[in-house]
Amino acid sequence: MRLQRSSHVVSNKLGENENKEVICCYESGNKQEYEDNKDRTNEITGSMTLEGNANYSDDDDDDDDDDSTTDGSVIDTPNHAGKDVEDNDEIFSEVEFAGVITINMDAAKIPDGSHQVDKIGSSILNDTVRKMARRIHNILEHRPIVTIRVIKGHVQLRHQNDLREALPFCGYMFANGPWKKASIKFGVDPRARPDFRFYQTISFRMEFDPVVEPGKHDWSRKGVFAFPQLLEGNDNISYIFNGKKFLADDNTWQVCDITDPLLQRILSTEQLRSKISPQDGFFCNGTMAKLEIIMQDKLVCIRDGTDCEDKEYTCLLAFPDKYEPLGGSERDYISYGLEFGQRYTRKQAFLRGRLVNRARRSHQQN
Repeated sequence: MRLQRSSHVVSNKLGENENKEVICCYESGNKQEYEDNKDRTNEITGSMTLEGNANYSDDDDDDDDDDSTTDGSVIDTPNHAGKDVEDNDEIFSEVEFAGVITINMDAAKIPDGSHQVDKIGSSILNDTVRKMARRIHNILEHRPIVTIRVIKGHVQLRHQNDLREALPFCGYMFANGPWKKASIKFGVDPRARPDFRFYQTISFRMEFDPVVEPGKHDWSRKGVFAFPQLLEGNDNISYIFNGKKFLADDNTWQVCDITDPLLQRILSTEQLRSKISPQDGFFCNGTMAKLEIIMQDKLVCIRDGTDCEDKEYTCLLAFPDKYEPLGGSERDYISYGLEFGQRYTRKQAFLRGRLVNRARRSHQQN
């Protein structure tokens, strides 16, 4: 049974919601940046269609027509059509992005935005929009690439319109690629250095309403369910994915905000690309396949309140960071991460097939 978004209200029963100081430390080049959540208010896109519980197949099948819930077009390929730079009014459905300067991943130059930044102190902006623009600009000084949900997590937003009007004066965006759906500080080109891989975005197209068994949850009153794993609390920050809870306010995360230990093991790889990929950024195809497929499954399990143990995914970490498909139409039967005589569980076989598919498609498009 799937809950309809318009037919229920989620109630917070987590008790006290005191703000705890959360420090997120990540490395960008030779600079250590420390961000205090108290003061702060990728697209490498695996477009995942997560409809209901995963239907794990018995077969370890890496064909494209497997039982994967992955959308048929997983990789977001570059859009070579149109101008290099354009005012974005229709590319993104999110209202906050309207009016932001948007370029394609293959653009020769990135906007420096000096003429835009100079307008922040001008009379063309009202006082609230001017203040919002300055706050966003300050955030970008410490973290040059941020998603909308990060910005919302650091500023007190009174009116949604203030954010929409302020964003065009603070940075630009890519219409596609590893940093899609993020605001980038004017003059910063994340394609220039591998350090910027920490700011890459990862997005999932999914239903956030939990799939629950009839009768499993009691109604406290008509129309109200309580799902603690989907509620904001001092252990559940919107833009951070800790592998235990998540908020259904957005579908995009940045690499530097993924704190789940298992996923961090994947991202800590030293095997990087020497040349940027429109699909995977500075990460290799196998690395991004592991990140997307395992994170997606964790999201589904958390959403529906089902078991999500890391030991189920551990063997999949042996999948190579740089995956090169076998020649021709030959299928990949390698049992990654298993010792002689071991067998995958049904779920592991299902996820293994999706890993191969995701990595193979990326390899073909690079």
